[in-house]
Amino acid sequence: MIEAGYRIDLLVEDLVVVEVKAIEKVLPVHHAQLLSYLKLSDKRVGLLINFHVEHLKDGIVRLANKACSLLPRILSLFPLSFLCLSSAYLRVLCG
Repeated sequence: MIEAGYRIDLLVEDLVVVEVKAIEKVLPVHHAQLLSYLKLSDKRVGLLINFHVEHLKDGIVRLANKACSLLPRILSLFPLSFLCLSSAYLRVLCG
């Protein structure tokens, strides 16, 4: 982890970076912050969750780091038979 003030709020299953906010309006700088965390941690998927909304579903934004090396890692972790059964899940996860 980088110690220069970069702190990921939550890391789920070592795959998904979650940045939590409670602000009136999410700004482009908040998207850039999450994208920076994704790039620095070499993660593929991130969620920006703003709790300052009437309906929580309206406060969730999904971002993807297209420059991530996650797919080779996934392929090395699971046997081919599992990946064949889970190809739809991989397409969702890896875009």
